[in-house]
Amino acid sequence: MPANAAGVLQNLDIRFVQNNIPASSIRVDLTRLADNRGVRLLEAGCNAGTSINTTFDDAAASPPCNRNPLASRITPTQALLSFDGGSLAGDWRIRVENTGTTAGQFILWCLQPQSLVPSGLFGNGFETP
Repeated sequence: MPANAAGVLQNLDIRFVQNNIPASSIRVDLTRLADNRGVRLLEAGCNAGTSINTTFDDAAASPPCNRNPLASRITPTQALLSFDGGSLAGDWRIRVENTGTTAGQFILWCLQPQSLVPSGLFGNGFETP
């Protein structure tokens, strides 16, 4: 999925919705293709129902695999802050792996930048002593 917004990421959340696949059978990874940087959003093994309708957010109060069903905002398995300081623009890939045998439906995913600093804002060196 290409993202067209230019700027430097300071805080990224990921919206994710799937239906009918038990959370115990789902593994979700996100990769920014420009630098091949990736994180695991959700590890298979959660005992959290058969649908996921959540936002992965480093600042969320609920850990992954917190309850049945998953909370509306959960922390990802690996922190999204590894994308901070990089560009939002470019191609991103989400990989959803069903490790079980139950068929389901992947409904949507969305990049949700919470803070995006314009590129070059501090690029003139004026801010450094």
